[in-house]
Amino acid sequence: MNSLLISFFLIIFFVGLSFGSFLNSLIYRLKEHKTILGRSYCPHCKQKIVWYDNIPVFSYLLLNAKCRNCKQKISLQYLLVELTMGIFFVLSFLWVNSSMSVISYQLSATGVGHYTPFILSVIKYWVIFFVFTFIFVYDAKYSMVDSRVVLSASLLVFGLAIFESFLKENSSIVLSDLFQIFLAMIIGVGFFAIQYVITKGKAIGMGDLQIGLFMGASLVSWQFVLVAILLSYIIGAIISLGLILFKQKTIKDKIPLGPFLSIGSVVTIFYGEQIINWFFR
Repeated sequence: MNSLLISFFLIIFFVGLSFGSFLNSLIYRLKEHKTILGRSYCPHCKQKIVWYDNIPVFSYLLLNAKCRNCKQKISLQYLLVELTMGIFFVLSFLWVNSSMSVISYQLSATGVGHYTPFILSVIKYWVIFFVFTFIFVYDAKYSMVDSRVVLSASLLVFGLAIFESFLKENSSIVLSDLFQIFLAMIIGVGFFAIQYVITKGKAIGMGDLQIGLFMGASLVSWQFVLVAILLSYIIGAIISLGLILFKQKTIKDKIPLGPFLSIGSVVTIFYGEQIINWFFR
């Protein structure tokens, strides 16, 4: 791998870190009903943060995880979310390229049109991982889902997926993709809607239905949606049991489902095909 390509991936990684920084700000400001515009500020002393204290990861480490002004601790969430987004941005690029083989290690492909489907797909997965990370953190912290983000993202990812399909210039493929996405979204919403009705909203909230919609738009295949849900419930059961055994939670406590749905969906994006092939071999 040449130095040009390494530099290219480092740029993508830093772009991901920057989006992770924005994501942290978005989570805080949406919950506090603040505008998402304007400079970042310390949630404790409300002092505006200077640019050199707002560099993703590096400022956190250089400041020893403390605000320069009030010396209050900066949550580890800020570092972890930034690193997660940086890693996801690079993985998205590598994963999409592994299926499309557009970018060679010499970066020798020519013509912008040659890259259009690839770039569109990468952007789509950047949005997907951004929103699943948002769902994970927001639901874990506040036990709620922000419908403005999830529903808007569902529409955006759906639009990007359809645009991807149109680039194939085959009407039968477009119709097939449309049907697949609609079916996946119906399965995603329907699975949680049934539970919502049966439990009268006690076990499942409206936020879970919205996550189901986003899962359908993101995973496209109804089989992938079912795999993601199954993984989510297995992971959720294991972690919940561990929390109860270590007396961090009681059996009566309600544990948010969003983080587990996010984990299950991300695992399915990368390994869904292998899981299905293994299960039905």
